[in-house]
Amino acid sequence: MHSLKQQLNNKEEELMNAKKQFKSIMDENSLLTNKQKSAEKELMEELRKYKGQLNEKEDQLRELNRQQESTAKEIGELKNNLAARDEEIVKLGKELDDKELTLKETKKRVKQLSDAESLLINEKNELNRLTSEQQAALNDKEEELTVSYTHLT
Repeated sequence: MHSLKQQLNNKEEELMNAKKQFKSIMDENSLLTNKQKSAEKELMEELRKYKGQLNEKEDQLRELNRQQESTAKEIGELKNNLAARDEEIVKLGKELDDKELTLKETKKRVKQLSDAESLLINEKNELNRLTSEQQAALNDKEEELTVSYTHLT
């Protein structure tokens, strides 16, 4: 009987040790559960923070895309304006070439007219000289005739 009592005591002690181990495991489990909940809470907070940053970055990206589209539109308008100006420059260049050609032709014509005028002046001077010589010859003839007539009468 003593041995049964001893066995019962041993079993009770084992049971007490098992209860202590169970309580220790439960306490550790509770501690780990609290740590897990705390870690989950921190992770959720970090996740919210990263989601906020992600949303902010997405907003920034949308703004950059809008600015890029606006800039691309402005560049397109500037290219169109530049092309229109290039066309205007080409047109003005052609007009300038035409006017330079007209000016050259006008200068050439003015030179021709000036040369013709010089020739006319020279011919007029020659004609005046010849007219003067003829007039002098006529005057001499008239005088001769007058002298001859006077002698005859």
